[in-house]
Amino acid sequence: MRPYAISFLKRMRKNFEIIAFTASERCYADAILNEIDPEYEYISHRLYREHCVRLHKKVYAKDLRIINRDLSKMVLVDNSPLSYLYQVENGIPILPFYAGEDTELLALEKYLDRVKMERDVRKLNMMTFKLHEYGNFENC
Repeated sequence: MRPYAISFLKRMRKNFEIIAFTASERCYADAILNEIDPEYEYISHRLYREHCVRLHKKVYAKDLRIINRDLSKMVLVDNSPLSYLYQVENGIPILPFYAGEDTELLALEKYLDRVKMERDVRKLNMMTFKLHEYGNFENC
């Protein structure tokens, strides 16, 4: 498990609705999510590969419109930039975790403290990460 995962989720649920949105198969994702949050205390909804848009063979994107929430108030934290092709301005990149020391969630928490104050999180994300500068994603 990624260091600080449980404490991060405990703190974040106070200010955010947490939805797990993964490109993994449901059975695999549920095994992990049940280990992290067996009582559904932190994660309110789960979305899986079947909820993603298949771009090519094993490449999936996540279209946040499926969640039916205000996009100006949503972020998508993912280690794959392809995941947020449909709403690149909502994307927050994070490094993948495999094992060992890791402080990504601590850095993410600091950033999300800023996000919760924003009227439109996309503006802050665009200024901070500049993902929109890497190409035209409007036609994806």
